[in-house]
Amino acid sequence: MEKLFENKFVRDEEYVKELYRKYFFCTPVTVICHVVCAFYFVWGIYGIIFDWVLYLTRLILPLIYFAYIILIYLTRVKIIAKRDKESYGGPLEIISVVTHEKIDCMNSAGTKYNLNYVDIKKVVKTKNYIHLISKTNLAYSFKRDGFSVGNETYFLNFLKSKGIKVK
Repeated sequence: MEKLFENKFVRDEEYVKELYRKYFFCTPVTVICHVVCAFYFVWGIYGIIFDWVLYLTRLILPLIYFAYIILIYLTRVKIIAKRDKESYGGPLEIISVVTHEKIDCMNSAGTKYNLNYVDIKKVVKTKNYIHLISKTNLAYSFKRDGFSVGNETYFLNFLKSKGIKVK
């Protein structure tokens, strides 16, 4: 099995923030929910300005929704950091090796796992990472500038050649 790509990165708090930021604030469903709540809030403001009527539900419910989403986001980020510290003593280094047959991953704690290409549902890019999302919605991540063998462009082209949808 010839090593085509190798990637290393540290799964630290910044990584977790970027991953969860994508899923809490940037997926199509969450964007639609955020836009609807923002519209509802603006409608409440409009009612106060032009109808001289205070619509508490139009003002309070969107604020509660946004506060709830932000609270969940911050809580999840802290939980992952605490779990890594408790379980492994701190952030983990993730090493991923890509071959023609599969992707082998190992973390600095010694846990090994692999991913077959048929199990990849899609590829999502964020500012600093490439996330391969499996059919069970697990994220296998690669740091964009963390390739010691190969590079990001060739890696994405390789995934496309395997029939994987890259966003």
